[in-house]
Amino acid sequence: MSIEREVKIMGLPLKVSVGDEQELELNSIISFANEKYTEAERKNNNIVDSNRLRAIAVLEIVMELQAIKGEKENNEEKSNKKIKNLIDMIDSLNLPV
Repeated sequence: MSIEREVKIMGLPLKVSVGDEQELELNSIISFANEKYTEAERKNNNIVDSNRLRAIAVLEIVMELQAIKGEKENNEEKSNKKIKNLIDMIDSLNLPV
């Protein structure tokens, strides 16, 4: 069942519709976005334009996502290399078939 409710994200009201199972995840996402917006306000107290502050907050979120993506790709590359090395080592044992 889908729930529709109004939330505030970075100071803007927004109607969202989510399933019951997504409710906690949505709350966490909204909280994270609002934290980034509050952080942008605090770091840039000379900026009063809320749209600019939202843009700064979104940029911070995207930068974090890019960092996570880079770490994931790096970990996958390391794992693939380890797997290849293990396969090569097993192949070099010349085990009977």
